[in-house]
Amino acid sequence: MNKFTQITNKSFSLCLLFLVFFYASAASASSITRSCDGKYYVQKASSTATETLEVFNAVGSCSSLSPNNCRDKARVSAHTCMQVHWDDRWSGVKPDICKPIANVFDYSIQDLKNRIENKVCNRWKPMPGSSVRVKLYRQTSGQTTCNHTAFVSEYVVYNNMC
Repeated sequence: MNKFTQITNKSFSLCLLFLVFFYASAASASSITRSCDGKYYVQKASSTATETLEVFNAVGSCSSLSPNNCRDKARVSAHTCMQVHWDDRWSGVKPDICKPIANVFDYSIQDLKNRIENKVCNRWKPMPGSSVRVKLYRQTSGQTTCNHTAFVSEYVVYNNMC
């Protein structure tokens, strides 16, 4: 083997090693998604009884090197959706932030105010002339950084709303 062949083989080996390392690094830093489940639930103010209004899914994308960042994004998307919808509950319309374009999936509530009232009326049936006071919560669950519960508001459902 002459000197030129030895240098060429070394150069080729170094190039090959570099390419393997480069592709392995690129593959390990590829984009991934992770999700968290989101839900609203109401709790009867005078007890621990609860009723779930909606269960849906939110997704976050990030580098495969930091999957918890994906879950953080998913959790924030779910809670933002629920808070924005609560803030705009009088419109009777699902906000765009609660749609797949915002990485929120299977969120079916259109009229949040109506959904709360129907759920409370069907579950706790307020007597004529009376009311049921509930606490509304938003919650995410799943792996690692998904788990978070936040109080939204108290809500009173009168019998004439049923």
